[in-house]
Amino acid sequence: MGFSGSWIGVRGLSPEQVNTALQLRRSGSREDVPESDHSGAQLPNGFYLVVFLRKELSREFLSRISAAFPLIYGFAEEHVMYSTAASWQEGREVWSVIHDAQQGIMHLDVRGTPPLPYPAIRESLFAEQAQAGGRDAGVDYIFDIPIDLAYEITGFRYDQDVQETGKNGFEVLEPYGEKPGILKRLFRRN
Repeated sequence: MGFSGSWIGVRGLSPEQVNTALQLRRSGSREDVPESDHSGAQLPNGFYLVVFLRKELSREFLSRISAAFPLIYGFAEEHVMYSTAASWQEGREVWSVIHDAQQGIMHLDVRGTPPLPYPAIRESLFAEQAQAGGRDAGVDYIFDIPIDLAYEITGFRYDQDVQETGKNGFEVLEPYGEKPGILKRLFRRN
């Protein structure tokens, strides 16, 4: 079973500020890796990370949250080999890199101007894809371009441990104070 989930990284705000904006609260429970529907971790590079398993955050949600603070967004859906990295601030998308294997293994949609790590990541993974057989390869290296870009910025990659957070580095977060289902309306997929 493959990974499906979103994450946002925010720098310069406390976990409490980010969680309040997301209508989440600390549960007191901790886990080594994000396994709960919502979890958060303070990363050593200053990013506070919130992971949403089995959810793709909607553009409306990202617009609303980024009106409060700038964020880096990542999403991976391994079942269909779809991945995204994006920067949002002041309610709008600044840049994004999207791979959708359903549109072709070489598909890459770039909007705006991604930050400096992007060209080297793109070049390296397109070279690996070509070496593996290009469009006819049995592997999809292009999927990793958005994932690697988000990792270079935030220090989080959904399929790797974050060693610096230590044991139980992720805190389980719970929705608070809203009617059942309000968070579900903010997500694109369940």
